[in-house]
Amino acid sequence: MPGDRSRLGGDGHSVGRIGSPGPPRTRVCGPHGGSAVGLLAIALVVGLPVTAAADPPLRASSDLDGLHVWLGPVGAATRIEGGWDSAWGGNLAVLRVRERAPLAIAGVWFGAAHYAVRDGGRAWIDGVVGTRRLGARMLGAAAGPVIELGDLHHPRVGAQTSIWCFAGVVPYARAGVLQTSGVFVEVGISLSVPAFRF
Repeated sequence: MPGDRSRLGGDGHSVGRIGSPGPPRTRVCGPHGGSAVGLLAIALVVGLPVTAAADPPLRASSDLDGLHVWLGPVGAATRIEGGWDSAWGGNLAVLRVRERAPLAIAGVWFGAAHYAVRDGGRAWIDGVVGTRRLGARMLGAAAGPVIELGDLHHPRVGAQTSIWCFAGVVPYARAGVLQTSGVFVEVGISLSVPAFRF
């Protein structure tokens, strides 16, 4: 209604005094509109610091801690049933590494090797532990079940234990016992390399 200033003010529109000179004064809508705009202006002028999420620090290449998967060939000389034979195969190791802990390595070692002359070969799964507390290099031991397979005899199960040293490659010495075949000893080297790291 013309002349009803109370209704115009209630709708949030800009109003001015009738008959007064100059442009109408503008009111910002909302109860906190003025304070929000003011804080924004202060932040832009003063330059309030904005905190961004920092990128995680990169791990040094010398830091080996973590879960590792190693793959590679293995070769050995084996004495079994009174004679020497060579054996060649492959192995896979899943290892948890904590270099500074007393138990620096813990994991499992899967492997299989075929004899060069003797019928068949062996497959094994060992539990592995290692430490640096016994010397400058990582030293460790492994033990677990083993099975000998061949075309000319039934599977022969047994057990074995090993000692090893990490020196870029992994030389090891092993002794075990198999059904029928009896005691065997072995010296070999694993040429595994890290395939995955988690």
